[in-house]
Order: sequence, then C-alpha cells, then structure tokens
Amino acid sequence: MKNRIPADVRHLLTNDTEFKKQGRGSSQVIVRNDDNIAFTKWYDNKPVLFLSSVEANIESDECRRWCKKTKVYVTVPRPRVVRQYNQKMGGVDLADRLLAVCPYRYRTRKWTQRFFASMVDLAISNSWIQYKQDQLKALVPLKKIQQLRAFKMELGEYFIEAYCDTNTEATDSEEDNRPLVRRTGSKSVPVPNDKFRTTGAKHLPYMAEKVDKPGTVVVSLAELLLDEGRILIADNYYTSIPLARYLKERKTDFCGTVRKARRELPPQVIQQKLEKGQIAAQQNECVT
Repeated sequence: MKNRIPADVRHLLTNDTEFKKQGRGSSQVIVRNDDNIAFTKWYDNKPVLFLSSVEANIESDECRRWCKKTKVYVTVPRPRVVRQYNQKMGGVDLADRLLAVCPYRYRTRKWTQRFFASMVDLAISNSWIQYKQDQLKALVPLKKIQQLRAFKMELGEYFIEAYCDTNTEATDSEEDNRPLVRRTGSKSVPVPNDKFRTTGAKHLPYMAEKVDKPGTVVVSLAELLLDEGRILIADNYYTSIPLARYLKERKTDFCGTVRKARRELPPQVIQQKLEKGQIAAQQNECVT
C-alpha cells in the first residue's frame, strides 16, 4: 500500500525502523488540511496503514495480541480505526466467501451484466444469512437448515416454475402436437421440486393398450421414429419375422439377434453352425 501514499505525505510518516524501536502499539495519525481524511499508521507485528474519513483522532483502546517470543498474550494499545476495521471487515470477508459458492457468473464483455450478476449473488447471500438467523431463532437443528447451494437451487426453481404453465386441463391432442426433441445421448432428467412433483397427472406412468406381443411394444415405442429410413436394433426377446416385415413396410430396417427355438423361423435358419460361404445364401433365403 505504500505506493498509493502521496509523495507529499510519505515524508511525514515515521520510518519503519523507528516504529519498531518504539514497540508494538505505537501509532501515528496525519490529518488532511480540510479535516476530511485521516491517515493512520499502526505498528503491530509490522507497520499497518489505514485510511479513514471517520476516525481522525488518536484515541485508542487496548487489545490482546499473541507474542511469538514469549509465547503469551500481551496487551497492545490500538487506535479506534483499527477496532472499527476489525469489526466491519468480518462481514466483508464473509460476503466474499459466500459469493465464491456457485457464483452466478458467465463470460461477457459487458460490465453491466457482470455488475447485475454480482448484485444478484450478493442479494441471495444476504437473504441466506437472514434465513439462517431466523431458523436459529426458531430453534431449528443445523442439519435441517439449508446450505447456501441448496438455498440458491430452490430459489431458482421457484422463479422458473412460477412462470411455467401448471394447467392440468391440457388435452392429449395438445401433448401429441408437441415437436419431438431428438436426444443425442442418455441424459439424466432432474427430479422436479417437491412442491410441483404431484402437480397435474403427468408424473403418472402411461398405460399401453396392447402389450400382448413383444413386437407391439417395439412398434409403440418407436412409432414416432418410423417412416424415416432408420435402422432399428432390438434384443432377441423382441426379434421376430412379423416385426421385421412390418418395419420393412414402414421404411425401417431391422436388425436383431434371434433365438434358435423360435417357431416362426424357417427351418434352414435353425441349425447348429453356418459355414462362412453360406451366410450370403442364407440371407437370400430368409428374404424370399
């Protein structure tokens, strides 16, 4: 901080060596000519510099500090500005620590967006502190008090779901007309909030009408993917010639392993072993 001291004030300060000779607790105050800003230098383990527009006098009290040489606590005088700084700086450090927990920040060159995101984080952190104090006053156990991360998550879900349509009178035709979203992989679907988990009847399982054959299950699950020239791959439990023929009519190729005991398979397919040269011939016979 010494490089921030103006040059016309720097020569008025007592040297660090002289401060060390005076001992711990020695201080010096320099007030500007208009009496609006005071510069305080206090020596503890090393010189500490304070700049304040409130505390301008040298009135001091005493504090206990640890002495490394004697391994005991000693009483050291300190100016009022040091006491005020220690009392208020704890809240600043706490705010910085809470803002580092899952901050709402994203890369952008617009300072207005960064400033707004920082203010939102600060408001949520202050709200969580107030929430925790209220819970402690209500004698709620610590294990039942939400942590800051869970508090932010629930607050975000509340604002998102507040603008979602929770109308339970939606018809089946409205649900069928929704565009199909193609999934690139198996992604986990987050569980809705407890407050909205039983809203409507969309959380109930869908009951199929015809499940007498495994092929019916395959067709019902892949109904929206047929007639597009795709390839459908199934397990041997679902594989059957009627299913392959039906999918062929729907412009969908089918591939799956088969069980040797299937009655609908041609007898030339059910055998113990196929030779390498007979694979193409057997495929032609199955098609015919």
